[in-house]
Amino acid sequence: MCGLIGTLRTGPHRVDDDHRSLVRSRDRMIHRGPDDAGDWSDRAAWIGHRRLAIMDPEHGQAPFVIDTRADGPCVVAFNGELLNHAELRDALAAEGAIFRSDCRSEEHTSELQS
Repeated sequence: MCGLIGTLRTGPHRVDDDHRSLVRSRDRMIHRGPDDAGDWSDRAAWIGHRRLAIMDPEHGQAPFVIDTRADGPCVVAFNGELLNHAELRDALAAEGAIFRSDCRSEEHTSELQS
């Protein structure tokens, strides 16, 4: 399974003030996801992800960022096994969802893009 970690900050301190420390914390979970690592941040939030690449190793990087919301991006990191992902993908594609990869995580994020 993949590994997830995150933090929220309030007050005068920004998340990026401590970026190296946050990345070190994420990378301590390498046993959860030895194949890839990613992170996303803004001033107040940071999300880190370690990936165990089982499906579509070239295109399943996380966190996924979807920039379709008026009040800011939607950021998704997924950890789990979705056993009926092929059926969900077909149903979403029939409704007009557009996929960028064959990764199971994207089935979840495509619903948010509609």
